[in-house]
Amino acid sequence: MIEYKTDSNKLIIDDKTITFSNFIDNVKEIQGVLIVLLYNANSNSAVDQPENNVYGVSSKGEVLWVLFDIVKTDAYSVGTIKTEDGYLVVVDFLGYHYKIDVINRLLISKIQYRT
Repeated sequence: MIEYKTDSNKLIIDDKTITFSNFIDNVKEIQGVLIVLLYNANSNSAVDQPENNVYGVSSKGEVLWVLFDIVKTDAYSVGTIKTEDGYLVVVDFLGYHYKIDVINRLLISKIQYRT
């Protein structure tokens, strides 16, 4: 388990600090990678949330990837991150669910659920 702290827009791992352009909403660890979800604290509107707002960070405090590197599309902001069968699942504001292998940086599936 990776030991870390957050402070508004900063992720602190040991003596390494990563400063993001937006606030940190959530951090999950999957397969030794910290998954960081960012958000715009000044607005609750989905339109105002940052795009490309999911980062994979190593235990050494290195940014390994950002969401668009893997999904290869300009997805809308992600509002939810969760785990499923050892994979990362991110859900954007249009209802697309992206299942991602965080180690191999692969998009496993992309499904849109309609409500």
